[in-house]
Parts: sequence; C-alpha cells; structure tokens
Amino acid sequence: MDRDQFHPRIHRHLPEHRFRLPARIPEGAMNHGMTWKRSARNGLAAFAILFGAMVLARNDPERSRIFPGCPIRQFTGLHCSGCGSTRASHHLLNGRIGTALKYNALAVMAIPVLVIMAARPDRFRRPWIAWTVLAILIGYSILRNVDRWPFRHLAPPPPAASANAESIASFYAGSIEF
Repeated sequence: MDRDQFHPRIHRHLPEHRFRLPARIPEGAMNHGMTWKRSARNGLAAFAILFGAMVLARNDPERSRIFPGCPIRQFTGLHCSGCGSTRASHHLLNGRIGTALKYNALAVMAIPVLVIMAARPDRFRRPWIAWTVLAILIGYSILRNVDRWPFRHLAPPPPAASANAESIASFYAGSIEF
C-alpha cells in the first residue's frame, strides 16, 4: 500500500506506522502556565479596572468634572449607544440597578456578556459576532433618538441643571475622592 494516498490521521492505523518522539522538544512546549509578562499584564489590568471602579463609585459623574461628557452628544445633539454609560456605571456600582437601567440599559445588560467574553476570548473570535455587536450598537443608537412613546425611554435623562457649575467649582476645589 502506498501511504501517500491516505489521510495523515489514518496513517497511525497502518501497520508500518511507528511512533517516534521528536529529537528535541521545542522550547516553550512544556510551558502550560502563564508567562510572567502575561501575569503582570493581567494583574496591572485588574488593578486599573478596580481603581477606576473605585473612583467612579465614589465620584458622581453629574457633579464631578473628572468624567468627560459624550463628544457625540456635545457636537451633534444625538444620543450614541454609549451616552449615559458612565452615570449608569456609577449607579450600578452603588447598587442602584433601576437607575442604572434608566441611563443606559444596553451597557448594564452587556456587562455579564463582557465578563463571559473576557473569560473565554477564544470562543468569541468569529466575524459574525463582531457584525452582530455592530448592528446592535447602531440600532440602539438610532432607536434611542426616536422621540416616540416606547423609544423615548431609551434616551438617558438629562444631566442635572446645576451640576455643571457645581462640578467646575468642586474640580478646582480638589474634591476628587479616591
């Protein structure tokens, strides 16, 4: 029998097949754990996320100047899919889920999905997933700008009227809490 006519997986079932060890094991083949660089990068990312969450939980975005407003909202007057997500995150970190949903329901509902995607990134590297996420973001941006009954609840509430003057004064007074 000619071995070239068979698929490589079938070769092991042929009688003339012999199992051979490689002459030299490639470097890094036995390393199944994380390298120290990846471990340090993950630790630094976790620290940055926790520090950012702590700052966001302690400082109200409506009264603090350290959080910028949405540039799309400022230039066009339209709500993007991310408008209100900073205020929603603040309320979510302080346990006010209902208020967080009023500011940006999509961002609140996306958090569990993002956690799953971060835990298993290899399962979410398909092109159709990126196109689906893009379609959801564009659709949500369009629907939250429709000023009709079911859709007007998707737009975030406007910021407090006096928050801008107070936030400028508090910024220069140094009232940022850590």
